[in-house]
Amino acid sequence: MFRFAGREGIMRGATGGSASSPGYPECQNIMRSKDEVREAVWSAMEEARAAHTRKLHDKIPHFRGCESAAERVGELEAWQNARVIKGNPD
Repeated sequence: MFRFAGREGIMRGATGGSASSPGYPECQNIMRSKDEVREAVWSAMEEARAAHTRKLHDKIPHFRGCESAAERVGELEAWQNARVIKGNPD
């Protein structure tokens, strides 16, 4: 769900679809572009076989090499110097 607050009030909508508010036509273009970008990235990842699963559209993929990347992240200076680490379950 996204929320856009502007001079004329608040517009809400689902991030997976396009916004529908006559007061904010620029948001419709942003959301449409975001969806187009997602589709292009999913297609490119499928074509490159960058994930363990074949169908990536509408999913957070299980990337190939994620296990070794997770093992090596602790070696990064930014990781070692961080005071707070935010992790998302996906």
